Amino acid sequence: MSEELTASPLFAWRHTLAALEDWTAAPDRGRPTADGAGWLMALRVGAEGGRPVVVELRPGPAEDRLAVRILGETRPTVAAVAEVTEQLRWRLALDLDTRALHAAAERDPAFEPVAAALAGFHPPLFASAFQAACWTVVRQRTPPAFAAASFGRIVEYLGEEVEAPAALLDGAAPAGPRGERKGEPLGSPPASALSVFPSPAALGEEARPALLAATNNLRKVDRLRGLADAFLGVDEGRLRTAPYDEVFAWLVKLPGLGPWSAEQVAWRGLGRYERTPWRDTGALSAIGAVYAGGLTPALGSARELAERYSWLQGLWLRYLKAYPRVRARSP
Repeated sequence: MSEELTASPLFAWRHTLAALEDWTAAPDRGRPTADGAGWLMALRVGAEGGRPVVVELRPGPAEDRLAVRILGETRPTVAAVAEVTEQLRWRLALDLDTRALHAAAERDPAFEPVAAALAGFHPPLFASAFQAACWTVVRQRTPPAFAAASFGRIVEYLGEEVEAPAALLDGAAPAGPRGERKGEPLGSPPASALSVFPSPAALGEEARPALLAATNNLRKVDRLRGLADAFLGVDEGRLRTAPYDEVFAWLVKLPGLGPWSAEQVAWRGLGRYERTPWRDTGALSAIGAVYAGGLTPALGSARELAERYSWLQGLWLRYLKAYPRVRARSP
């Protein structure tokens, strides 16, 4: 099955690929195809927890198009195709219209080269606000690399896996007779496995041993369990559209979530760009690198800069934080 998705302008697939490759905090982000032009990702479709399927994404016939294939199924149902389409539009922010950001950048000489370098960048999002909330708990007071490893173990122990066609994968290490990757212990996921993040129901009381093995932290286990209970039956679609203050007030009361975590969930998990997450690690440094010659600006001055971008100020910050990656890859 092949579908074609149209992204809102401006859109550049190369920026999506680069962001996905670097996003180590999302163990379910998928992986590039062997030729480097496409991306493979596992998505869960179907009622009552559903089942994981593999999708392949590639640039379409026009710059604003993506070609999507559901692999391993001869005739996917209409419902499955609709679910895949909806999830991809969300996770890849295909409906995000960035033209207003670029129009504002034309009146901002400091930001204009940032916008030009990242023209068409639609920052990917976590698969759900629940996943983003779990990430903030795992990330708290933990070095980034260790937090990413812990988060990956949660997916490995409690998520679901689906095999991707080996011929499409990039340089995967050969799998052994029991599916383990060469040089890795028995029981490791096979080299061609793609994962989906566990649902709230999968983090029930019976998941405590796995959560403890993944995080080695009893407090985080309690908080992850509390989040799972809190998100059961929650309509995340409403969280994406309800008034920001109402959503923030709900998030900040969840187990283990304070103001920093609530901002992160709104920003990276819900795509709420009408506010700047000022508690974000590195936010002021990213602003200072572009606007103050590397000096850290005062919060008041940074707020004034952000207000130029109105309801897209959170997207403005995502561009600023992505800029070093783009500059590093430039010839």
